[in-house]
Amino acid sequence: MSVMKTGSSSTLDIIAGVQTVLANIKGQLPPELQINALSDQSIFVRSAIDGVVREALIAAASPPS
Repeated sequence: MSVMKTGSSSTLDIIAGVQTVLANIKGQLPPELQINALSDQSIFVRSAIDGVVREALIAAASPPS
């Protein structure tokens, strides 16, 4: 099953919601059944946010030229 983001919803909010729902569903399924994520775009979103924050801190700490 694919989950696609649309509209103004946050990718990070969507993945958190999906992970919560999957955790609830897994508890109701036989332990032999495995559910695995094939792709998680939130990894790239988190990395981009971290990069922006890091660059902002560098710019704020650098003396003006």
